[in-house]
Amino acid sequence: MWVVNLVFSVLADALATALAALAMLAMWALLAIAQIMGTGRLGQSYGKHLVGIAVVSTHTGRPVGSPAAFGRGIVQSIGMYVFGLGVLWILWDPQRQGWHDKAVSSIVVRTSTAQRLDPVAYVRAIFAAR
Repeated sequence: MWVVNLVFSVLADALATALAALAMLAMWALLAIAQIMGTGRLGQSYGKHLVGIAVVSTHTGRPVGSPAAFGRGIVQSIGMYVFGLGVLWILWDPQRQGWHDKAVSSIVVRTSTAQRLDPVAYVRAIFAAR
């Protein structure tokens, strides 16, 4: 009988671990999607919105789009692993652009902080933007 209890105990622990890992993976995926779509469509992640900055194209002055926001995030991650040099580049660059900005021709600008959106309204704005 103890063998059956042991098997069920191990299976229950494995199932709980798998479900926790799946939930965490889903959470990371949703956060990444919100970051990419927010930056691509609105020019702002929710954090950038709260601080009052936005990422815009150097060519059009409009948000860079989701594919460019995805590429920007990839290059930003790579720049962080090269001794942080890709991000520190901002300190001495005349246009204040990091490697991630140069890669997708974007620049970070200050925005109006007059209207603060709550998180739900922010998500609605992402899907309403074109």
